[in-house]
Formats: sequence, C-alpha cells, structure tokens
Amino acid sequence: MEDNKLRSQIELQRFLTPDQIEEILDKAVQTNAANDYVGKVQIQALLDALNSRGFTFENKFQIEGNEAIPRGTYVFLGEEDLGRPLGKCENYGCGHPIRYLEHIRHSESGKEYVVGNVCVTHLLGKHDLVQIAIALLSKISKQVDKLNKIKKIKQILGTLQTQINAADPNHYFTGEEHKYFAAVSRNQKNVSIRKAQEISEKWRAFGKLSELENMVKQRDDKMNGANPKQERLDEITSWLDFLYYKQWDNKGRNVNSDFISNCIEEIKVHDQLSESRRDSLKSEKEKYDAIRSADPSLLINIVSREDRVIVSKMLHHSKLCSSFFVVSLIFKADHFGNLTPGQKNALKDICRHCGKPIL
Repeated sequence: MEDNKLRSQIELQRFLTPDQIEEILDKAVQTNAANDYVGKVQIQALLDALNSRGFTFENKFQIEGNEAIPRGTYVFLGEEDLGRPLGKCENYGCGHPIRYLEHIRHSESGKEYVVGNVCVTHLLGKHDLVQIAIALLSKISKQVDKLNKIKKIKQILGTLQTQINAADPNHYFTGEEHKYFAAVSRNQKNVSIRKAQEISEKWRAFGKLSELENMVKQRDDKMNGANPKQERLDEITSWLDFLYYKQWDNKGRNVNSDFISNCIEEIKVHDQLSESRRDSLKSEKEKYDAIRSADPSLLINIVSREDRVIVSKMLHHSKLCSSFFVVSLIFKADHFGNLTPGQKNALKDICRHCGKPIL
C-alpha cells in the first residue's frame, strides 16, 4: 500500500511541480455550508497547470455507454471530496455511496453525470489525465481529513485551552495538555480525537479548574515563601463566609436548623471545623468557592445561550461583590439549568449590597 502511494506521488510530480501541487491543494480545500472541509478541483485548472509545463492532454473521451450513461463523447469537468460518503455513483449497476465525486458531461446532450473514482476509470479508461486527477484528489483528501479532524477537536475542546492556560499559565501541572494544544494549533495530523475527549472529560469535571488554580497558587506561595498563619486565617475566613451564606439562605427559605449556627460557633471557639462537618458540607463549599472565583465550568449545566451570558455576568459580579443574593441565584441556575423570568427581572436592578449593576 505504501509503495502504491509512493509511486502515485512520484507519478504526480512527473507532470506537476511541488509548487503547482501545493497551489492546487490550497485552492481546492474549502468549507461547505455546514462548515465542514471539502476538496474540489476543476479539471480546467489542472489542464492549465499541465500546459504550463508543456503537457497537452485531450479532454474528450469516447464511451460505449450503458443503461445509465449514454454512448457518446464526454468531457471530464472536475472532482470533489465530500469528506465522507454522501454522494451516489450514477454508473449503471453501481449506485454505491461515494465520497469522491467525478463529474463528467455528455457533449451531445449537455447532461452531466456523477460517478465514483473507481467507475470513472472504467468509463474513461486509464488515461493520463484521469490518473493525474485521481492522484491529486488522493493528496487533497489527506488535507481534508486532517482539517476536519482538527475542526472536531476544536469543537470538543471549546474554550478549555484558554481556561487551562489561565489557571496554569506556566504549565507547571499541565505540560502534557500544553503540548497537545500546541500541536492542534499547528494543525498537526498526528493529534488524536480521543486525547481531546480525555482532556475535556478530565478538566470539565466539577471543581477541577479551581483545584488546578489552587495547586498553582500553593506552588507559587511555596516558591515565594508564603505565610502559613495567613493561609490558615484565609481558610477560616473562607469557611465563615460560606457558613454565613448558608445561614442567610436557610433563613430566606424558612429552614430551621441549628447545624450551620453550631458550625459557625465551633470555628469561632476552636479556629477550625471538625472533619465530619467539613465532609457534610464539602460539595456545597466547593461549589460556593467556584462561584466566588467565577469558575467558567459552572456554565456547562446552563441550557440556553442567553442564560449562560447572564450567569457569566453574575459570576463576574460575585467575584467582586460579597452579595449573597447573586450567589443564591447562581446556585439555582446551576441546579435547574436555567433562570426564571422573575429572577432575570430581579437582576436588572442595582445590587443592594454594592450599589453597582449586576448585569
């Protein structure tokens, strides 16, 4: 198989220079209405390139004809690579789904037909022009496959590359991801879709980006000689902030429980919270921290684009303002996947806590 490819490439360069091949390749690869990559070569453009090197080929073919393709003289018009088998061969007795479309026109009637790259050789014969066109289309198809794979990878990753680079700009803990992103940006053909899926699943998991930010911060603090007492104080302050929010939220929902009050009292007396109480509040605390840090992964569960935009602005506000109201709405939006009309109207008002617009 590799020998056939090598022979095909050598044969192609007998007629076209590498620069001519590259120029045809650049013009051929384009996007269709669905934004997928396709390849299209007009045979006249190929003939012009061949003529510039002194090769003259007659673009007329005599076909005996069959029930589908009438007898007569045919002109080879062009060929297309659809990226996947979306077409159908019109040659009699074939009818196979085809990815590579060869367009021919019946000179006597002016009617055009589409056949596959195998049937076109059966119909037009092993003519040099046909062989050159098919060899060129094979080369174009590699570029189409590569670009479609890169496009799918970029769709899988979305904004994840930007988020990971923002959390770990020096790639202390994400060196492997950084190498992969660089390969994708260079459109390298050896990047795999499976790797993109693995990266997406790993870093879109709830709290992973916040965890990465914390790891980077801890490393930087260690390198810069951070103050352990200050870190301890920051942790206590963070827990109290969360517990005061829970107390406020319970009151608003008429939930009567001494649990949160007891947690606050324990921290005030002992400067810490017991492991069992931490564990019972762990998931809510992680989400609260994610909201306060404006973690964009919180947008994943929001269904509509409009609501995602609103929640994104709310996250930015919650990072700058200590309002519990905005935090509570983000919790609800994350849980239900949307905002109600009443919640959206409430967000149009000025924040009662900081006096600034929320949206």
